[in-house]
Amino acid sequence: MKKVNVGLDNLLAQSDNLLKGKRVGLAVNHTSLAGDHRHSIEHFQNNEHCDLIKIFAPEHGLYGVDQDMAEIKNATDAATGLPVISLYGSNSQSLTPDADMLKDIDTLVFDIQDIGSRYYTFIYTLANCMQACREVGVKIMVCDRPNPIKGIQVEGNLVSEGFHSFVGQYSLPNRHGMTVGELARLFNDYFNIACDLTVIPMQGWEREMWHDQTGLLWTPTSPNMPTLATAIVYPGMCMVEGTLLSEGRGTALPFEQCGAPGVDPAKLAAELQRQSLPGVIFRPHYFKPVFHKWADKICGGVMD
Repeated sequence: MKKVNVGLDNLLAQSDNLLKGKRVGLAVNHTSLAGDHRHSIEHFQNNEHCDLIKIFAPEHGLYGVDQDMAEIKNATDAATGLPVISLYGSNSQSLTPDADMLKDIDTLVFDIQDIGSRYYTFIYTLANCMQACREVGVKIMVCDRPNPIKGIQVEGNLVSEGFHSFVGQYSLPNRHGMTVGELARLFNDYFNIACDLTVIPMQGWEREMWHDQTGLLWTPTSPNMPTLATAIVYPGMCMVEGTLLSEGRGTALPFEQCGAPGVDPAKLAAELQRQSLPGVIFRPHYFKPVFHKWADKICGGVMD
């Protein structure tokens, strides 16, 4: 099996050149691990070439423990004592760092694992950070990481005008097929953010690779994205979230099952099987979410 070196490893290996004398902010969460499995915060805190000033955290918080759409408050990192600025607070303004948050740094390093779907908010936290950095003249470095569901298939619709939001800020396909570094370049060039951007490349990644072929450990990116299997079905199954069906949040298999009270599992599975979708089998299934939609109610539905 090939071992992929992520952008973070390449940045740390060149810190004497790329980071020398820099006052750094990190936009990271629990997925920002180097090849030695140590967190980027630890590496930057102990790096003699730069000063780590503060940390910025996306949805789900620095440690990835908060549920979807939960307000994240500013905090202090227990390990370092550094301020942690939330980029997922109580209103839309909190989704973007303001000038005061960036005034004491000259470089923002972004290193967060994406999962390959348009709805996942981390990529829009990236775009908002890029916009904010452009406005105040701060350089942004994006450490590239693999697209865990491969970089070949591009599937789904585009967001129509008037329907853009923080789960669809740009008109990307449901399954966009890009890495976070490629998205950064797309945002910067095609969508005209035009910030001072440097993408730190990976080594060894090929577009045909699933995440379990990279030699990298899987880190659950959020409470409802526990496994690679979840990420694989997420681009399609997340659309169930906009219906009255439970998409499986509040269970051990989010996005791998769906249903609602009053649904006949056998009839639904039979109808879906008649669609003859390639590579998909629908099984009749009952489940009970412990929170979120239909909490504590027995749901009839299917598992794919």
